[in-house]
Amino acid sequence: HHSPLHIHPSLIDEPVPPLAPAVVAQLRPTMRKMFDAMLARDLGQSSTSSTTSPSSPPVAIGGGGIGDVGGVDERTIEREVHKLQFAQSVMLSGVTIDGADVVAIEWMLAHCEHLDQFFFDHATIPPAHLRAIARALARRREACGLRPIQHVYLTDCAIGPEAVEHLASAHMGLDQISLGRNPLGDEGARRLARGIREQVKRGQPPALTYVGLSNCGIGLVGAAELGRALAKCERLSRVVFFGNQPG
Repeated sequence: HHSPLHIHPSLIDEPVPPLAPAVVAQLRPTMRKMFDAMLARDLGQSSTSSTTSPSSPPVAIGGGGIGDVGGVDERTIEREVHKLQFAQSVMLSGVTIDGADVVAIEWMLAHCEHLDQFFFDHATIPPAHLRAIARALARRREACGLRPIQHVYLTDCAIGPEAVEHLASAHMGLDQISLGRNPLGDEGARRLARGIREQVKRGQPPALTYVGLSNCGIGLVGAAELGRALAKCERLSRVVFFGNQPG
């Protein structure tokens, strides 16, 4: 069957250590949601898959919904929960993120040492939950001593100015972030710039090499301010900015 997880290649044949029952119970609803969203994509009931970066791996499709004929049963859900420990990428695309999902994501970021990609494309993430996820991304390195997540995909998540500032001001250590097709506008661009400047002031300039900002409704004023802030990101080599209105 297909899975919303991509297991690290070096661990595919390794035995998976069991998680405590309380942890499994905590993670199971989010895993089920991930499978159901994957089925919706397979049936063509959700938005098209992300095209924010040419390095995006193919979207995993297939499986089945809970209770569907030939679908994903509880045993499969539980098995995939244990496999989270070996996951290299986790796909929450198209999911509506609630408080229980935030707790599950926080657990993944604190315990899954091989994780390097999170897919949230087309997900619904309230600003408070996005702030909690950004903090957990920062804690992964600062408190948990784990390697930072490399790429977070947040295309078409209805992220506005307030939410994007939470992302920008958290020192997440990301290599790449995809924010295309979000309603940022000039105000969002200004807040993104402000968050980057805050990190630089703290002596922690973002480690970003890639930023995807296509079709975000950013005009000339926002583009100019954001450009000045991004110039402080010494490792930055690519910004995707088509579909905006900078002039």
